[in-house]
Amino acid sequence: DTFQVLATPAGNKYYLIGRSGTNTVVVTDANYNVVNRLNLGTGATAAAMSPDGRFLVVVAGTAQVISTSNDAVVAQVAVGTLANDVAINRSGTRAYVTS
Repeated sequence: DTFQVLATPAGNKYYLIGRSGTNTVVVTDANYNVVNRLNLGTGATAAAMSPDGRFLVVVAGTAQVISTSNDAVVAQVAVGTLANDVAINRSGTRAYVTS
């Protein structure tokens, strides 16, 4: 149930975002080989990548900030129960979540 695909600016990784609590984020390399799977516990409702490609923000119960260098969750921020979209400013310093 993938609903969004985001690529790093270099095109060396793709992030498939899904509504499932398991395998919420599936990471592939440039040849579409699965290299990682992230179980965020809750299905995602939105995702956005920072302009420099260093961070992926996935709204899945909370806003979860994922470092694209190692595909690990580096921060979680409470966003409320009805969060439905996320955007990141051009400098990559702020994420905005709507509900």
